[in-house]
Amino acid sequence: MAALAGADNETEAAGLLHHLPDLQDAPTGTRMAWARWYQRSYPGPRFWNPLEPDLLGSTSSQPSTPHAAPTQPNP
Repeated sequence: MAALAGADNETEAAGLLHHLPDLQDAPTGTRMAWARWYQRSYPGPRFWNPLEPDLLGSTSSQPSTPHAAPTQPNP
């Protein structure tokens, strides 16, 4: 959830966690604890920062075109 949505504060993050089946019935304090754990694990400008494509991964996952075979010089 955090990797997709992002949140500006702890209350918003805990509200998003309420949508996860395993945390729907959890007390608000438990969801806030999880929200803080994620925030400490992945700091950034917002309380929760959605994952952004990493440049190496996004370029290596692109289909590549075959390169022409090197030509041999004529003797």
